[in-house]
Amino acid sequence: MLTACFDASGKTPSVEQRQNLPKNPRKSKPKPDDPAVAVVGFASQASMWVEFDLQWSAVLKRYDVPFFHAGDFAHSNPPFDHGWENEEQKRRDFQSELMNVIQTCGLRKFGSLLWVADKNKAREMMGLSKDSTASPYVMCSRAAVEDFIRYAKGEGQRESIEYIFEKGDEESRLRQHFQKHSFADPIFRWKHEVVRKGLTYKPYLGLQAAGWIVWEYYVSFTRSFGSLFKHGIEGRWALQVFDDHRQVPGEIKILYKSAPFVDFARQFKETFPDLFGPISEATSRLEAAKREGLK
Repeated sequence: MLTACFDASGKTPSVEQRQNLPKNPRKSKPKPDDPAVAVVGFASQASMWVEFDLQWSAVLKRYDVPFFHAGDFAHSNPPFDHGWENEEQKRRDFQSELMNVIQTCGLRKFGSLLWVADKNKAREMMGLSKDSTASPYVMCSRAAVEDFIRYAKGEGQRESIEYIFEKGDEESRLRQHFQKHSFADPIFRWKHEVVRKGLTYKPYLGLQAAGWIVWEYYVSFTRSFGSLFKHGIEGRWALQVFDDHRQVPGEIKILYKSAPFVDFARQFKETFPDLFGPISEATSRLEAAKREGLK
């Protein structure tokens, strides 16, 4: 079984608000959409995911934490609120060990990012202009899964593949979209242990790794280093590792290239030279494909 697992960053509550309008709109204050949405994750064979679980769990146990969540880690929120803040060497050692698990298990990255302001352009490019299920999250998820399926077929694997998403995202909408467009049903799992009505649900640990890589790309994509990351730009070494195909194979795509991303890439070209080249080339290919498709 070839399994991919994906996590998301960025929310678009306006999508749900349009479907669930209150009886008195004046009493409901709409929540703003995040500027971007990202769906990113990893894939590997079932045997390697078993090894991944063993190694990842061992690192968590060694550092006495129940799970890894990149956002909580960055902000020193529980379970990283005691004994972690300002402990830069400990933080670096912990992440280095987790990164080593990802690399030694040979996980391959897949994913897509989208500026929410570009959602209509992305729908048009993907032939989904009239599809009410094509939210930014769904489009990013679909693009990531399509790349995963394309890779599986290229490796000669045309059966026994599955894709897992974190529960709590747009589950019903993604299921509806995948059924409508003849994809296999997505699987939804928790990334850490959850108890519901006395029942304990074990996590799919690969989602913790997916949560880390999507966090790194999302923070960079939205140009929010100062406000989202406390520990300085040098702490973003993980992004450079993730984006280096020699260290973590695979590709992360932007669904539609717009001016804000070009500005971002130019601004941080010197800081992230390894990031600028591959993503710039990828977006250029997307633009060329879009133009070709419109002919």
